[in-house]
Amino acid sequence: MPIPPSLADRPGALLVIAARTGQELAKRRLSPLGLSVQLCGVLNLLAEGPVSQQALGEQLGIDRTTMVELIDQLEQQAVVVRRRNPADRRSYALGLTPRGRTVQKRAARAFNAAADEFFGPLKSGEQQALTDMLRRIIVTGASSGIGLATARQLAATGHEVVMVSRETSRGTQALSSVAADATGPGPSFLPADLSSQASIRDLSVRLHDRFSSVDALVNNAGTAATRRELTVDGIELTFATNHLAPFLLTHLLLDLLHGGRVVGTTSESHAGRLDFDNLQGERGYNFFSAYSRSKLANILFTYELARRLAGTAITANCFTPGPSATNFGRGTGGAMGLMSAAVRLIGGSPQRGARIAVRLATSPELDGASGLYFFHGKPARSKAITYDPVIAARLWAVSEELTNPGRQITQPSKEAIK
Repeated sequence: MPIPPSLADRPGALLVIAARTGQELAKRRLSPLGLSVQLCGVLNLLAEGPVSQQALGEQLGIDRTTMVELIDQLEQQAVVVRRRNPADRRSYALGLTPRGRTVQKRAARAFNAAADEFFGPLKSGEQQALTDMLRRIIVTGASSGIGLATARQLAATGHEVVMVSRETSRGTQALSSVAADATGPGPSFLPADLSSQASIRDLSVRLHDRFSSVDALVNNAGTAATRRELTVDGIELTFATNHLAPFLLTHLLLDLLHGGRVVGTTSESHAGRLDFDNLQGERGYNFFSAYSRSKLANILFTYELARRLAGTAITANCFTPGPSATNFGRGTGGAMGLMSAAVRLIGGSPQRGARIAVRLATSPELDGASGLYFFHGKPARSKAITYDPVIAARLWAVSEELTNPGRQITQPSKEAIK
């Protein structure tokens, strides 16, 4: 699609032009090998080991029909072979043939040569500045609402977005919309049920397999159950999804966040007290109490994480997007259904809340800022209980017991309580 002359000098348009230029250079280098940029991407992923065709499409953000066509091309060139998946004899895994490994190495050299040509005019300091601007950011709950709006805004400004959500169909649709806005690296989608600790651990494994570093983790996924439900781990659903999921995922990905940022979505409606005897609604359950309690836990976790990471290059902050017109709570009945409908009528747009998330994840002005709560886009005071380090440390200890993250961040929680 051509760029109107009136927009040609805007940053987004310049990124689009740069991306197209880089694509053309890569095409020119890969063409003698009979490869496209997409085919090169497939070969690079297969070089890491056998993978199913479905997983390959999800990681590359390529729809099923196109993926079939690409694999057919590579099979015709005798560079890819299908083999029975040893983990599931009903399915096949794709792998490189000996010829395929040779072609992949040549393709990697050609692609690197295109990159050298593209970045050659830039000085080393300028290349580093560009790298700092184009970050890799994980966004959970990215298939709708504020998570989707955040992913779109990040992709539109050139950042690489890794989208995480539970439902594959909705996530794939969301991926297509984000890809249409992307001006830098294409987004990717990884399905994961964040109410399940096994699914969270599997997500961590997949992320470690794909990436050596991540610049920011936006813990945005959330829910509010109308009645008390238990997850597969036997934990109350709202508490598990809204608090324990970001607690565990952050622990598991900490080694990828080299100087990165942890951003949490919370609410100005967070609770003003915390009853540890009713942490999971054991003595009495109300959907709003469960939700506000989990949002309080988000802030306590953010502040305690910032304290424990003090002196490192990793920062932790949280924000409330304010009432937002999203699909959160849509389709539920009772008081929750009425409340969510009212919020959709009076709430702000998801894009407004997303702008705060994007700023916290990428803005240079927030380098080194940590342990902050943002309301209306500005640092603000959360409720008094959130500043109690004893309560925060106790919640941390309980969360460790419930998730067994296998990693302690600086001092053990019991020492912090003492």
